[in-house]
Amino acid sequence: MRGSRSVATMTLALGLAFAASGCDAVNEATNAANSVGDAANKVQLCVDAVRLMGFTPDLSNPQAAVDDAHKKAEEMTKLAEQAGDTTLKQALTDASTQLSSVTLSDLDPASGATWLQQKLDKLNALNSACAS
Repeated sequence: MRGSRSVATMTLALGLAFAASGCDAVNEATNAANSVGDAANKVQLCVDAVRLMGFTPDLSNPQAAVDDAHKKAEEMTKLAEQAGDTTLKQALTDASTQLSSVTLSDLDPASGATWLQQKLDKLNALNSACAS
């Protein structure tokens, strides 16, 4: 009787060990799938953000350019809320802040080049965050 109990106990222990290793494999596969999903999400966020930052304001109509920048800032904020990557989230937030703070005086001929350079700097920071 003791021999059959030992065999049964050993069989049960081996079965549990195989089940545990199977769970590890499932967990690893789930983690890999989540990583792929996170990467795809990051790529989509980056594509959308670069599209938003890549707009060229119509300096012949400064008020429309300001309104457009503010609208893009709102969209950028929504993208930042979706970002799981902290570096990307910060770059999106910084870009949104820059777009939302534009005023008519930023787009006058004397200041327009400075604002456009700041916008380009934010775009470069965003590209760096997307590449990391």
